[in-house]
Amino acid sequence: MTSLPARIFGFKDRGQIAKGYWADIVIFNEEYLLDRASYDSPLRLPQGIYHVIINGVVVFQNDHFTGEAPGKPLRRQPLS
Repeated sequence: MTSLPARIFGFKDRGQIAKGYWADIVIFNEEYLLDRASYDSPLRLPQGIYHVIINGVVVFQNDHFTGEAPGKPLRRQPLS
């Protein structure tokens, strides 16, 4: 699901779960996945997302943010 876009945009160390790659993972239950945000409450969290891991660090777990912010801007790398 993410390896093709990573290749298209030139991100050589992303898009797969593999040794030496950055780990960006979302653990969710597709049967319960629901966007609960609305115009009146745009910051309501979605239902069905249990964990978000960015660069190997848990940033969201069981409906709570952990306070960690390990993300970094991505820049397109030249295709070889």
